[in-house]
Amino acid sequence: MDATWIMLPVVAALALAVGFLLHKASSDRRIGGAEREARRIVETAEREADTRRKSSELETRESMLKARGALEEETRRREREIQSVEQRILSKEEELARKLEQIERRLAEYSDKEKGLTGRERTVTESERRLASALEDQRRKLESIALDPATTAWTDRPRHVASRWTESDSERWRTIHGRAFGARGAPAESAHE
Repeated sequence: MDATWIMLPVVAALALAVGFLLHKASSDRRIGGAEREARRIVETAEREADTRRKSSELETRESMLKARGALEEETRRREREIQSVEQRILSKEEELARKLEQIERRLAEYSDKEKGLTGRERTVTESERRLASALEDQRRKLESIALDPATTAWTDRPRHVASRWTESDSERWRTIHGRAFGARGAPAESAHE
């Protein structure tokens, strides 16, 4: 029995060592499984966080792209409006330029017509002056002939005819000859006497 008592502590120590090792291995397995599970949970959480971060980045990019697209569309719309306004302004400017050109052309035509009329007026005035002068010369000649005693125009008439020359006769004579000669239009009685 001596050997049994010696063996017993060795077997017990050995069983304790084997139990400890088995327990340690089992614990290591459990701890390893828990660590793996923890790593898996952390990796899953990291993947989900990364996915959420990428998803929010994509959403942000999409919203930025939508906003940029809306801004670009608004910019294009405003550019079209500006071009339309510019086109209307250009057409109005062209129309005003045409009207101004027409007005300037008409003004030049009127100016030319006015110059022509001024020239004609001068010509007519000069012609009237010459005709008046010629008529005055003719009237003087006629008066000198009519009142000259050497001619028979007034002297052949009886004296009472010459003395009856009235203002109405003078008016008739002026109307026929187109000029008023005033008191000199009628034959003077003193010339007959």
